[in-house]
Amino acid sequence: MELNIVSEEGEAYQNFVDSVRDSETLRKYNGYLKYFLELIPNPMYAEYLGYEPKSRNVEDLANAFVGIALKNVKNAKSIVRAYVRELKTLCEKNELKPATLNQPLTLESFPMPKYCDEIISLKSKIREQSILISELKAK
Repeated sequence: MELNIVSEEGEAYQNFVDSVRDSETLRKYNGYLKYFLELIPNPMYAEYLGYEPKSRNVEDLANAFVGIALKNVKNAKSIVRAYVRELKTLCEKNELKPATLNQPLTLESFPMPKYCDEIISLKSKIREQSILISELKAK
């Protein structure tokens, strides 16, 4: 038997892919991730990281977003909050139905591999999203 040790640095997207076992689930989660990451403009990456992602593909964007979180978690939280506010605005304008978000977001809704704990704490962000989505569904 032979073990190949791969650098953890710059491997955020691969860690995500490796953590999802079902191909259909991976396809769906990858779409959600891509949608979120593509909303973040290159100038924002440049501002928070000091450089822009190599490309706009989901792998480079995911690694860049993790770079933002590692550099300053508050910036990553701000981006997630802006995303949640945008979802709320779309719901209020009836451009997105709250039922589209058919279940409350929980930590279990996301593939969160053990080795990603040090990247950022998603639990509080997901809790904030769940509260906002619950408020929208109640309307």
